[in-house]
Amino acid sequence: MGRLMTTLRLERTSDNFVLQVSLNRPEVRNAINLEMAESFLELAIRLQTDASIRAIVLTGEGVDFSSGRDLKESRGHTKEQADMFQRILMQATREWEKIPVPTVAAINGNCYGWGVEIAIASDFRYTHADSQICLPECGLAIFPGAGGSVRLPRLVGSGIAKELIFTSEKISGQRAAVHGLVNHCYDTPEIMIKKAQTVAQVIASRGPLGVRGAKRVINESQDLPLESGLELSNTHRLKLNYTKDFAEALLAFKEKRVPVFKGE
Repeated sequence: MGRLMTTLRLERTSDNFVLQVSLNRPEVRNAINLEMAESFLELAIRLQTDASIRAIVLTGEGVDFSSGRDLKESRGHTKEQADMFQRILMQATREWEKIPVPTVAAINGNCYGWGVEIAIASDFRYTHADSQICLPECGLAIFPGAGGSVRLPRLVGSGIAKELIFTSEKISGQRAAVHGLVNHCYDTPEIMIKKAQTVAQVIASRGPLGVRGAKRVINESQDLPLESGLELSNTHRLKLNYTKDFAEALLAFKEKRVPVFKGE
């Protein structure tokens, strides 16, 4: 965990069910360098098999979520290093998306480039009124290369996605909410992060097998015909009728108490 702690900060809640992951290079506005990219990829892979975690909040240390790619470091890359960096960034967002528990991106300040790409690879996003969101890549003669050009149109529609990507326009947290890029825009970063942490705790209090199953069905059915999606849902739903957690939920309802779920 040593390397992870240099560019990422990890914090568990008292019940250990919620993990907060903070991008941790505040001195450069959490710009992502090769070390952070490798660490993030390693963490995302680890989290796919950690059954103790039920929800994750992703945010940034300091006043910004992320200023995107560390351009100062990138200027010194060889062709081999640049290609490797690109592949790692793409793989990191793909592995983050594979995490079986809900991920909430708490965009606590300005969010550019790769910061946007990892935020939209999360399950949903919160931000605040003074944040700015931007995909600046076309202004640098490239385009969002860690999945942003694929995921953003699916999230907000191709017209809005093309406008934001082609122009490299900075938009406010409020406008991001109007477009559906974020779920909610709050007045201040303090309110926003508390809301993100609260919703993560609520999710963690629900039956973890049900939450994981719902995420899997939602993600895997997006590109399926309706009947195939319904069959996928049925396949994953039927087996939950016979879990200890469902039996506990029924017993708790009868006894008029809060159920205690164990993921079994």
